[in-house]
Amino acid sequence: GSYMSGGVGFTQYATAAYTDNILDEFTYYGMDYAKDKYGVDWKNPSPNDKVKPTQEIVNDLATEVTLNAMEQYEQ
Repeated sequence: GSYMSGGVGFTQYATAAYTDNILDEFTYYGMDYAKDKYGVDWKNPSPNDKVKPTQEIVNDLATEVTLNAMEQYEQ
């Protein structure tokens, strides 16, 4: 279930992520997604971890992070 807090609905999954943690969560989710999909290890960077920065990759990362945010925070 969910409850109302200040007119904004929070899901049971997002109750621990308040305003000071939201941007951190987006960033970590995006970095984990990049690691899983493109093999870039942000915790242990290596010169070999290179991905050509194309618009397609930027769109992919932005879309994935946005969809995750919408799921977590009920749009």
